[in-house]
Amino acid sequence: MRGALGRGVGVALAVILAGSAHAQGVIEVEGGIALTGGTSALQAGVRVDGAKRDEVALVLAGATFPDAIRSGNFPVLLDIDLTYHVGIGTATLAVYGGVSTIAVSRGTGSGWNGGLGVLAGVGPGVGVRADFIVRQMSVTGSGLSGMSHASSLSLGVVLGR
Repeated sequence: MRGALGRGVGVALAVILAGSAHAQGVIEVEGGIALTGGTSALQAGVRVDGAKRDEVALVLAGATFPDAIRSGNFPVLLDIDLTYHVGIGTATLAVYGGVSTIAVSRGTGSGWNGGLGVLAGVGPGVGVRADFIVRQMSVTGSGLSGMSHASSLSLGVVLGR
């Protein structure tokens, strides 16, 4: 039952992100390292961010952890943020904050997040992005020990800018 719930959350997340990406015309594919409770894990995800320079926009980001999937779990981390993009020469600084939630077969958590990102174009409709995010969450269940305070560093490819 819990495995089916995790897969259902994953499918719902994919539908939400795909619909928002289509509406905003931009999607970012990213990978990185999550740091939690003194340990680290690889993470992979997508970010939908339609903000232009000097404007505020709603950003949706979802991630999962490949090592956890290989061991039979399907954790889903979702961030919903407000982002402000500040132009700095040819690059853009993204400042954001919002809410985070995580679900895994043996637990859930929710709380707040904040972070900074730097975006730079490398060609027509393509760019790169680096982000640092800090999360503080209230967690329940044995599957999320150490997740009450988590941070991540990610690098990504921006498509559609």
